Amino acid sequence: MLIFYLIIGIVYAFILSILSKSWRGQGENNPIAQSNEQVTLIVPFRNEADKLKKIFESIENLNYDHLEILWVNDHSEDASVVVLNELLNSKNLRFDHHLIQAEGKGKKAAIETAIKHAPSDFVFTTDADCELPPTWIKHKMAHFENLLIQMVAGPVMTKERNTAFQRFQQIEWSSILLVTQYAIAHQNPLMCSGANLAYRKQAFQKVNGYQGNRNVLSGDDEFLMKKISDEFGAEAITYANGKESLVLTNAAKNWDELFSQRIRWASKYKSHNYLHFLSALLPALLQLFWIVSFILPFSYGLEGVVAFLITWSLKMSMEFVSLSKVTKVYLLRLNFLDFCYTSLIHPFYVLRVALGAVFGNYKWKGRS
Repeated sequence: MLIFYLIIGIVYAFILSILSKSWRGQGENNPIAQSNEQVTLIVPFRNEADKLKKIFESIENLNYDHLEILWVNDHSEDASVVVLNELLNSKNLRFDHHLIQAEGKGKKAAIETAIKHAPSDFVFTTDADCELPPTWIKHKMAHFENLLIQMVAGPVMTKERNTAFQRFQQIEWSSILLVTQYAIAHQNPLMCSGANLAYRKQAFQKVNGYQGNRNVLSGDDEFLMKKISDEFGAEAITYANGKESLVLTNAAKNWDELFSQRIRWASKYKSHNYLHFLSALLPALLQLFWIVSFILPFSYGLEGVVAFLITWSLKMSMEFVSLSKVTKVYLLRLNFLDFCYTSLIHPFYVLRVALGAVFGNYKWKGRS
């Protein structure tokens, strides 16, 4: 049993080293688009009255000339439309902004409604609770100069880092970004975020948008990515992971909010193929390995203590080495203690999310 734990610990460290090496050199000398193609930015929103001002200001600060923004109201029940209309009536706006009403319910319906009104060949999407870097569009558009590229995914990171809980979220996001970049680079795209996504409108239309998965509440990003990959090939999808492409979002306020969000994400496993299901199942099972390892010191005496310390030292040190490569690209000031704290509670956190995805339910924007 002790040998088994040591072997798994070594294998885990080896896998992290491979992921880490795939990130090497990324995020440096990122290209900037040489042309100024017309771009449509779609921003769906529902009950975001307190967040619209920040995203609106960051859009107005984008360093791109030919841009039109479509704000899509997904049946908001707060003052979102009032707030947005006040912003749209501001003086000296740089871009053309349009407010439209989603024809159906849900984020997918909102985006499909906007696609019908999009005048350009290139579509960008983000969320209403995000902030965009000024060069966001220029750096992502550079990838479309390769005519084979149909979709460009990008990184998302939480802004706040004042508490251990907030820094936990940044480290967890770093792990998501590391796996996302590796999978796309090796032509096996697994996930992406609609908060930082761009694609050719004709690609969206050719795969019939969200037809076949409109009944799933979330997943506007991953389902579209899989359909584009199946239609055009995995090489048609790339990842822009430099800090110039980083989209910032708000950290969850508490554990309940974080669990609800992650359970919503994880619950899509039922609608994916078996390979995607396995890619979600195996990490969840690995967390059981780390949790059960806590019995080693009590069951095997001194040898158990040594095995426990070796395996957990491998885990913590390799997570620090691999994930700090991601955090350094995005200039996040996180120390080794932050990684140790995250490493200790992450297995229990993942198992809670997995159980919630299988047996629980969630609410999103007031909908179940």
